Amino acid sequence: MLTGKSVGNNYVERERKSNIDINERGRLLRTKQSNEMNLLIRQRSQQKIHQLIQKYRDQSTELERQVSDGTH
Repeated sequence: MLTGKSVGNNYVERERKSNIDINERGRLLRTKQSNEMNLLIRQRSQQKIHQLIQKYRDQSTELERQVSDGTH
C-alpha cells in the first residue's frame, strides 16, 4: 500500500520527467530549426558565390573578346 508521502513523491517524479521530456522536445526542435536555417544560409551563400563566379567569367570573356576585336 502506498503512503501519502510515496504517492506525492511518485507525482513529483512523474512531473519532473514530464518537464524534462518537454524541455528535451523543445531543445530538439530548436536544434532542428537551427540546422535547417544554417543549411539555408549555406545554400544561399553557395548560390551567391556561383553567381559571382559566373559574373567574373562573363566579364573576363567580354574583356577577352574586346581585346581580340581590338587587335584584329
